Amino acid sequence: EVARVYREQFKGLPCIELQGERDGRNHAYHLFPVLVQNRAIVFDKLLERGIRPQVHYIPVHRQPYYRAKYGEVSMPAAESWYARELSIPMFQGITDEQIAYVCNTLRSVVCG
Repeated sequence: EVARVYREQFKGLPCIELQGERDGRNHAYHLFPVLVQNRAIVFDKLLERGIRPQVHYIPVHRQPYYRAKYGEVSMPAAESWYARELSIPMFQGITDEQIAYVCNTLRSVVCG
């Protein structure tokens, strides 16, 4: 339900990109990633407003094991995702008011 509201609230906004959904597939939504420009600035502004975003995950090719095994590998799509990804609050018990606050604040911070 939380993901449905987030998708509805951010649908069609050019300033907030959402991960695609595939027809006929169900998503667990243990995280809700959004892609934004200037992730570090957005991260700090959300924190200032009482919202705790997270960043997920360091690309696999940058993990120490894979770097040692395969060396430096160029994966521009993974790097682009990582540079812009923020996970916004998604947890059991989040209230409708909290969801609305996250949506309104993220839109304000990112879209102006």
